[in-house]
Amino acid sequence: GTASVIASENLGGHRIVTVEGYYASKDTSVDKFKILGMTTGAVSIGEAAQVITHGSITESSWNWTVGNPIFLSTNGLLTQTPPTSGFRMIIGIPQTSNTMFVDISEPIIII
Repeated sequence: GTASVIASENLGGHRIVTVEGYYASKDTSVDKFKILGMTTGAVSIGEAAQVITHGSITESSWNWTVGNPIFLSTNGLLTQTPPTSGFRMIIGIPQTSNTMFVDISEPIIII
């Protein structure tokens, strides 16, 4: 699925954003209940960002390891290294090295 959100800050493409239009972070505890999805492109503050909430998206610069989940990191970024602080949230799974299927999971609190 897709959605749109008004950017509360300048947003880059292929970054995870909240329903309030800012970058999500695994270290910001309230973000775990506000994740909207992944931006499809860059937008300036005040503009409408298009967001993938569920489904496939491709980015030629990605180099995912197929079989390993993709997690939220900080500042809207993605990682395949499981976070050891904050909360752990799987954003999706790689279908190929440069395509992922966005399927946002429930957050797991790291103690």
